[in-house]
Amino acid sequence: MSKASVPNQSMTWSSAATAGEPTRLTGHCELRAGLYPWRITVRPNWIHFLFDYDRVHNKACAALGAPGLWKKIQSNGMTMLARDVAWWVLDDGSAADEQDASDSCHLEDMLRWAGRCLAGESDPIWVPPADAWVKEAIPRACLTVRIGGLLWRIAVVSSEGRLALRCVAAQDIDAGLERWRMNAIELLAMDASMLWGMARFGFEEKPTGLLLVCEVDLTGAPRSKALFRTAADAVAVAVGALLETADVVSDARIDLQSIGDCWLQAQSTEEQKGETE
Repeated sequence: MSKASVPNQSMTWSSAATAGEPTRLTGHCELRAGLYPWRITVRPNWIHFLFDYDRVHNKACAALGAPGLWKKIQSNGMTMLARDVAWWVLDDGSAADEQDASDSCHLEDMLRWAGRCLAGESDPIWVPPADAWVKEAIPRACLTVRIGGLLWRIAVVSSEGRLALRCVAAQDIDAGLERWRMNAIELLAMDASMLWGMARFGFEEKPTGLLLVCEVDLTGAPRSKALFRTAADAVAVAVGALLETADVVSDARIDLQSIGDCWLQAQSTEEQKGETE
């Protein structure tokens, strides 16, 4: 297995590969961010980065609205930071002779972006792509989520120094909703974050209630049409997977007493278990 790029203490990436040779990751390996390692799993379609959440100084990097793709998940009973990169957005060397090489990006650029976001740093020269470029990279049809009778729009949030794709997965959630219903929505969001690459979920407060929001934040990202299109697909798939369920669970007018009873019974069992240990 060849060595991967390794960041120094200031989060600047240097390649351990031969000059001019692209960095390659295989199987299970590690990168280092300062003193702490990232665990990396390479799968057929995705590269998964995991970082121990308790050892992260900048925990805000996983919050809704934070630049980049880091998100908070549960893995093997541990709270981890996770970040996903799709293989098909990476340049395999074949794009060098193509007229438009902006379709893909280099692994080293993705790693630098990940390192800056983890450290809470920004790229001073990065600016969002022009609207025309974004529209070419993400066709309008890719910004729609349709599940059954539900139709939702993915918003492109572009401002000075920021670009993100966002979609509301559940809205007008009453802050006084039964605790089991809120827990169910939170578990749905966590499960979707773990299952679907790039997408992360979080709650936002509005005068009408809470919003469950799915986003892929591309602030600071390499300019790659494949990356931006994949980001839109990630939001659409992740929201589509929980849209109907979240809509039903968050609606207090729908009687789901049997599910609530199951949750209360499970909670009671957990409490009794805790008292006997």
